[in-house]
Amino acid sequence: MKQTTTSVLKDITNKTTGLGKRNGVSSPEHQEPPHKKRNRGVKKSDAKVDNFTPAGVIEKQLEPTFDLSFGSGNDKIDLHKNTSCKKNPDHKDFIPLEQFGVRHLPEGYGNQGLLRLVEALSKLIVLIRVDTCSSLRPKFFPDTEHKYLHFVGTTTGSGKIRFAETKTGTVSRHCLCDLCSESKTPETNWGEIKIITAAHVVFNNEEAKQTTCSFEIFGTKVVTKGGRATVDVKSDRCELICYTHDLSIISKLIKAIFYFTELHSKINKMYKSLSEKNLAILVSHPHGYPKYVTVGKWIKRQVKQRCNRTAYTKYTYTTCTCPGSSGAPVYILGKEKVWTTHPHSGSCDGHNFSGFEWENFYPGHLSPSDVTEQVSEKHLE
Repeated sequence: MKQTTTSVLKDITNKTTGLGKRNGVSSPEHQEPPHKKRNRGVKKSDAKVDNFTPAGVIEKQLEPTFDLSFGSGNDKIDLHKNTSCKKNPDHKDFIPLEQFGVRHLPEGYGNQGLLRLVEALSKLIVLIRVDTCSSLRPKFFPDTEHKYLHFVGTTTGSGKIRFAETKTGTVSRHCLCDLCSESKTPETNWGEIKIITAAHVVFNNEEAKQTTCSFEIFGTKVVTKGGRATVDVKSDRCELICYTHDLSIISKLIKAIFYFTELHSKINKMYKSLSEKNLAILVSHPHGYPKYVTVGKWIKRQVKQRCNRTAYTKYTYTTCTCPGSSGAPVYILGKEKVWTTHPHSGSCDGHNFSGFEWENFYPGHLSPSDVTEQVSEKHLE
């Protein structure tokens, strides 16, 4: 059969550019290299990805590991009895929250105010259990050839409550929890809790609906289901919304958030005169166990300048972590805004690192530990 000029050109183009397809799907040998792909595995309606996505990551050369814990965990077990952990077999640097004291802080930081801050932070830390793995998770981490995390069964991570509020609606604009979504009489007065964690802990709405968040606030134990997730995959950051019909929990959380914010402001002023403010503290649920505190220093800050007074930053630190610590907030002494939460992500080359987050940043205050990268204008649109 005689080919037309158009079909011949089309055939030549497919052979020379590697765009051949089989049954409408790109065959493996014709797929783009993973580091050149955009994140196509997430539907916009399922997981929102921020427009600003920083180019390049510090883990390009070495394979990173991520601190997601496989299994349901147990918040009643002593971490130090777990000797099978490959990352920290003895867990000697993990201090039970109730035993944390001045003696565990570095010289120059021994202050009761800082202890109260850690205690206030701990009230906002959440144990996150995820019972499903979305098929929409990408094969690779963005801009790398490192395989993305996939799992079967239950995983655990950590997170921080950033915001809580009461909502008042109508029969047509009601609580969106599973019970209310199927009820003929849904709650029109409910509470929403915003939790910050890592994107590899809770990846999208599908996983959010199969997520359970547990915490204790002023003596009240709370277990709540996730509802929806807003995710920035490149920054490894997730905002998870949970629902509750118990409005007294929201009142307690608002008080706890306000108290932590107040203490953060006072502590920052107290340590403002220190020449080195590189303390990095982590409160998390390692292996899905009770809360433990680890203390270290941040040794590198990747700075992507956005404008004169804000930047997109990522920290590398010596603070110990374990599987289950993923998503826990890295408290950096000296950060001005308390609402900027750098979720712990993983480790590479012997040190741990966070996801990206905005923070106040003054160009004249660069330290020797800062690595700066100029963000191109297209990221600012």
